[in-house]
Amino acid sequence: MRDFGFWLAARLPGRGYLANILNDRGNALRDSKRADDALACYERALQLNPGHVKAHYDRGNALLGLQRPG
Repeated sequence: MRDFGFWLAARLPGRGYLANILNDRGNALRDSKRADDALACYERALQLNPGHVKAHYDRGNALLGLQRPG
């Protein structure tokens, strides 16, 4: 049931929607102290939508939290 959002997003038109879901998941993972998993979500969101400003911002904050400025 927890992957329903990804299942649904994969079937909806537009890669931007899936990028938003991945970014939101990254935020939830970062809040759960799983920064490496969060980074993977942000990077996948940026692969789908390279202009996703929020994913760039959130990725940068996660990197700073890990003391790995990128």
